[in-house]
Amino acid sequence: MRILWVVVAFWVTLSPATSAAFGDISNESLYASFITNIIKYSSFPNLQTEDAPLVVALSGPESLIKTVTSALDGATLRHRKVQVRIFHKLPPAGANVVFVGQQNEGYERDLIASCSSVKALCISDSPAFAALGGAVQIAVKDGRIRFRINREGIHPLQIELSSRVMVLADDVLN
Repeated sequence: MRILWVVVAFWVTLSPATSAAFGDISNESLYASFITNIIKYSSFPNLQTEDAPLVVALSGPESLIKTVTSALDGATLRHRKVQVRIFHKLPPAGANVVFVGQQNEGYERDLIASCSSVKALCISDSPAFAALGGAVQIAVKDGRIRFRINREGIHPLQIELSSRVMVLADDVLN
């Protein structure tokens, strides 16, 4: 039964029917939903204590930062409070999930290295992000979120993505 709920949750995020049912949904709202679902179906063993917050670091266009912050900051996911932090160059220490908007194109390799050093799951909508070593690359196509996963970008982080998420990815790189 739980697998059905996972599929339904991601279908709502990925489906063009969502856009038709709820009107015109912005890319920023789709990104916020996707980041929320990735967190829900991931394990973060690097969290130090039972009450440690789950830190989401954001860099990108102001509209994206506002939308994702309003959706996530203070929310409870995986029994932890979410704290959103904004950064401009390199993600802050203590981040568990890092989202880098496409406007930061050209910094991908530095950001991927920084995410590895702080053991954060790095997500971006930058083209070729997964091929460069980033963990999760997302894009909106035809009103749907599409994503690629790079196992080599996730493995050293000691973060586990649910196999149910892996099945929904358009592409899984090794």
